[in-house]
Amino acid sequence: MNNYPDDFNISSDYATISHTGSSSAQLNLPTGLTIPPNSIYIQKKEMPLESVGILRLIVSSSTNPNRKVTSSSMALMRNFRLPTGEVTPMTVMIVGWLQSAGTAVCSMSVSNVYNGVLTYVGAAETFTVEARAMTFPY
Repeated sequence: MNNYPDDFNISSDYATISHTGSSSAQLNLPTGLTIPPNSIYIQKKEMPLESVGILRLIVSSSTNPNRKVTSSSMALMRNFRLPTGEVTPMTVMIVGWLQSAGTAVCSMSVSNVYNGVLTYVGAAETFTVEARAMTFPY
């Protein structure tokens, strides 16, 4: 038996998981993005979601559109230039939540814990985030 919200419209002896509504948004990670010292870059998008239920995000990237990840949050590694000139992978977080009845939110954030400016050195990337409301009818 596989009874996880990641599996859409799956029937079991206990419940049927149903996809009841969805909405999408795009988050952009531009080449050359700079993040000031000791700060967090945040990009937030609201999505209308008429249905209620368990929130699942389906995320794909413009650089690999056929690779989709289903989650409620994920950490991606992307290359940034440090103040010293070195290039290092940094965590790009994409998370989603139900903000209120009828509104889902997704955000992308990058933390700069260094005392100098971080600069994104990778190719521009657009993340398409689809929010799906899932239900378990009991």
